[in-house]
Amino acid sequence: MKHLYYLFLFFVAIVALSGCDRYADIKREAERMNKVCPITYDFGSVTNVTFKDGMLIYKMLVNEDFGMTANALNKHPEVFKIALAFGDKDGLKLLADRDVTVCYVYRGDNSQETHTYYISPDDIRGILKREVSKNDLTRELINVQIDMANESMPQEIEQGMKLEKVELDGNNIIYTTVMDENIYDMDVFKNSDVKDELKKSILSEWALSKSDRRFLRQMVDCGFTLVYRFKGDTSDTATNVIITGKDMRNTLARSN
Repeated sequence: MKHLYYLFLFFVAIVALSGCDRYADIKREAERMNKVCPITYDFGSVTNVTFKDGMLIYKMLVNEDFGMTANALNKHPEVFKIALAFGDKDGLKLLADRDVTVCYVYRGDNSQETHTYYISPDDIRGILKREVSKNDLTRELINVQIDMANESMPQEIEQGMKLEKVELDGNNIIYTTVMDENIYDMDVFKNSDVKDELKKSILSEWALSKSDRRFLRQMVDCGFTLVYRFKGDTSDTATNVIITGKDMRNTLARSN
């Protein structure tokens, strides 16, 4: 997660320098940063940084295999503003005082979808007044990843078992799987031993990849509960398998 903060906050290293050009210091910092591009992280990279006509422009390549897409990010622009709220206040104030607009141009590495998001000087002034926590940003990032997951729904897991949707409901992240009742007896899913085995299997799957473990950590940090809901396709009979924060922490500890 901390690397993701760096992506959005990279510009706050701007240092005030004297000069007759009111943008001289910002231009120099943008040029310095651009010389070390691409700046690569697990989630993608910053490929270009420029300053032009009062606008600080970041071009970003998003690693869609790591749990983000440009399209999903586009649905949650608030994530950029919340991230900026963690920036150095002096750097943010410098941008606001000089009426600089921050522009993010981000492209998915697989889909090649490109989106642009602008943060105006007034936005930055508003950000300077905000009091936000890291959990506020984490919640927004979780929303981005939920939208990304839903882009590929419904998804057949195996014959007669289809993952229908993922949703955030209060502090619960719910994965709803629809079961073909011609194949599965929904009463079996009510058995506590069956639920325990399903929980073990689900957590084992979550521990396999780095991006999934990162998502588990985000859920733990926000105090979320993971719910797998198995629902019949005709009767709508549903059974929930509850995975608590403690369950997720134990899985993360074993996978380290």
